[in-house]
Amino acid sequence: DASSKQDVGADCQKQIDALPDPNFKGDLWMVTCRHVCKTSSFADHTVLFRPDCRWFCDKGVKCSKTEDPEHGSWYIHAQGTVL
Repeated sequence: DASSKQDVGADCQKQIDALPDPNFKGDLWMVTCRHVCKTSSFADHTVLFRPDCRWFCDKGVKCSKTEDPEHGSWYIHAQGTVL
């Protein structure tokens, strides 16, 4: 149903908007020769960029340590669809 897809999209956007700002390290740069959406093939151009250095917990919102203050101070807990 189209309205439920819009609700999921709106919910996802709300979660993205609630994330802290990206964290860039001034002296950290990366380079890639792969497509962003298709890493199995090479891109026409090499891309040099500053990566976002926020730390996301790989367990996301299902993490059992979300109430642990130390763990929570290091990691962001988000749904997989947000990432």
